[in-house]
Amino acid sequence: DEAVGAYRKAIYLSVINDNTFSDGIAAVAYQNMGAVLLLQGRRDEGIAALEKALRLKPDLPGAHVSLGQAAFQKQEYETAVERFRLAIELAQRAGEGGLPEFQVIPWFPWFLLGSAQAQLGQFEAALESFRRVVSLKPDFKDAHRLFGLTALKLGYPALAFEHLDAVRELGGDDAKLYVSLGSARGNLGDLEGAAGEFRKALDLDPASEEARLNLCRAYRGLSRWDELLDEGRVLLEAGTETPEIYRLLGEACAALEAWPQAVAMFESLLAVSSTPTREDLLNLAICRLGAGEALEALEMARRVADLDPSAREPWLVVARCHRALGQMEAALVALERASVGSASQLAGTIS
Repeated sequence: DEAVGAYRKAIYLSVINDNTFSDGIAAVAYQNMGAVLLLQGRRDEGIAALEKALRLKPDLPGAHVSLGQAAFQKQEYETAVERFRLAIELAQRAGEGGLPEFQVIPWFPWFLLGSAQAQLGQFEAALESFRRVVSLKPDFKDAHRLFGLTALKLGYPALAFEHLDAVRELGGDDAKLYVSLGSARGNLGDLEGAAGEFRKALDLDPASEEARLNLCRAYRGLSRWDELLDEGRVLLEAGTETPEIYRLLGEACAALEAWPQAVAMFESLLAVSSTPTREDLLNLAICRLGAGEALEALEMARRVADLDPSAREPWLVVARCHRALGQMEAALVALERASVGSASQLAGTIS
């Protein structure tokens, strides 16, 4: 409030003091007052002050930056992008020779521009904006973080890791950072390194569902089934019931040939999923067969085969079910449907 009062006084003095800098002084005062009003949450008053600043001095970069921030707050991201671009253009046009009060911090509008572009889904453009920020201010942690997250979104894991690791080098130490580092390592094929990053995230935030789920995914890729089961059970006990966690736990149980438990996991998956995949249904059939439930397995496998009669894998499972039931002729027919070969060539396949 004191700052707003001081800027109002400066505006008043600039009006009554007739000199060549009056409009410029008043414009800067309106600009700064508008920025303070925005910080106070008095957005409409702030916008009005900033618009007055631009009527007095249309090429004032800072006023455009603040109006862009106001548009960002209102989720008017396209307007925000236009304002930030104009601020950058005006600042570059003014160069180094302008008065300090008419300049803006060079990296700041680029950072805001990248943030608005990311909100619009313009990730390639956002990446270039964040690249400009870190070139101008290499020690800006938030810019490195957003650069890394944007690169990860675009499928550039090496670039993502470089900038997320820069956040760590600059003192960043939070669970979300380690989750992002783990995701970058995982996308680079370093699953052991990814698991290590996810464990660090859990050290900082044991309740992080995102970190624990990602750790389960890494353990799946590493075939560390017992550890996957341990972490997955923690998620279930915490109330996390999603198709993916049941799918991961079902795959782990199947890999360990714990068939009844695998059946329970895939049945739970179907109970919580409105759109189970063909693979989910087929996995349940395989697990039922492993658990000695050949008739139930056959029914499920036939259901999957009917969804896509040209698919080979369901018919192979159907053949296995018939074999388990002692129905060798039906097994041969199913193998023919799987296009493995002629019936005369298939006796050895199912024997």
